[in-house]
Amino acid sequence: MTRTYRLAALLWGLAVVLLAHAGRAEALPSYARQTEQACAACHVGGDWPQLTPWGRFFKLSGYTAGKAFVSREGFSHLPVGVFGQAGVTWAAAPDNAAGQPVVQPNGALRAEQGVAYFGAKVTDFAGVFYEYQESNNYPGWTGATGVMDARAVQFFNPGDNELLLGLDINNGPSNQDVWNTVPAWAYPFYGSPIAPGAPASTMLATLIGQSGGIGVFGCGTARFTPSCRCTAPAPASGAGQTSAPRSTRPGVRTTSTATTPTGA
Repeated sequence: MTRTYRLAALLWGLAVVLLAHAGRAEALPSYARQTEQACAACHVGGDWPQLTPWGRFFKLSGYTAGKAFVSREGFSHLPVGVFGQAGVTWAAAPDNAAGQPVVQPNGALRAEQGVAYFGAKVTDFAGVFYEYQESNNYPGWTGATGVMDARAVQFFNPGDNELLLGLDINNGPSNQDVWNTVPAWAYPFYGSPIAPGAPASTMLATLIGQSGGIGVFGCGTARFTPSCRCTAPAPASGAGQTSAPRSTRPGVRTTSTATTPTGA
């Protein structure tokens, strides 16, 4: 069995396991299972990776909203997901002027990439996002760690204000971004392994997955009342979605304006 078929078998096997454990929310990726929200709560239009205001808050607060995948009550959900890309490239002239193949095999369906990720609330004060990917280099496959972002956070409430302080550890100098403005999350989000790309890129982009970083961050606001803790923007409305995810940190409450789907 070739490496391509082994990868395909692994992806199908993980998909079957995920579907077998799927409930109302469990058919969605791990953070959706954790928060019991639709993808559109955190991602613009429900499409990864652009974040909504709630999605930015979820990342800044260390991926800790919702329930941990394992607790004293036991195992609640699978904190993993899989993603794959396949495509067909057809060219009228698949060879270059020297007769060397540029598109090979021409018109054949080829697997291009497989990704497995772990994303979860680990404790009430820490969470992690980690991905591993296998890519088709035409010829040959290579595996590598993708984006890794681990966070530890703490909320403080001085007076009527709220202050979030956090520690971030990552393997790329722009992984911590929540605005999709730097190389790790910037457009274009996907690319073809065959089509020509940009002739050059910033040095910052080349360091993703090849470096390590640690930093601190903070976020504060005075728009809260003493009874409100960890207040976050309400997520965008979507099917089956009635309110923002609830925090499970001891003594901390998430409040938001409820949203209800409309239509027939």
